[in-house]
Amino acid sequence: MKKLIASILTVLTVGASAQLTYVTTLDGKYSWFSAPTKVEIYSNFVDNDKYVIGYGPRIDGDDRPNEYYDILNHDFSFYKRITIDTAGWRALGIDDFDVFFSDHLFNSDDKVEIIYTFRERVNDGYRKTVIMDEDGVELQTIDNVSIDGENIFQLNGKTFLEGTNKDDEVAIYEAAGTLP
Repeated sequence: MKKLIASILTVLTVGASAQLTYVTTLDGKYSWFSAPTKVEIYSNFVDNDKYVIGYGPRIDGDDRPNEYYDILNHDFSFYKRITIDTAGWRALGIDDFDVFFSDHLFNSDDKVEIIYTFRERVNDGYRKTVIMDEDGVELQTIDNVSIDGENIFQLNGKTFLEGTNKDDEVAIYEAAGTLP
């Protein structure tokens, strides 16, 4: 009987210490979240745990860009919504899209930068990379190059990004800022 009581007390103690605490409920339309750099290396290069990026639903459910991207505070409260105008992309044959976020990679202010890049995969033709801030102001446009958010590296204290042009040549760009 003592063993049975000890087992029950052990189960109750372990069960009481292993619990989840409710934080919030979101709208359910996010396809996924991109955690800060320290948790996930790709897509969200925002310093430490300042923001989480919520990826809204896909356009028409296909593999094209998300309809919107929400920047959420560390407590999951809404900070700002970013929408990228993709009107006419289908007609241009653009079918490969990448987006990633930073706050100090392209300049030193605290605004979140949104870097999106696209290319026409079928004919391996048109490519473009656009860097804009959270207010929708375009900071830089790079024609004929698509930069890959996975190919960011540091060398000798500087941060570099790798992209490709339509001839599949590797184009290296140095970022003005640094990774968090």
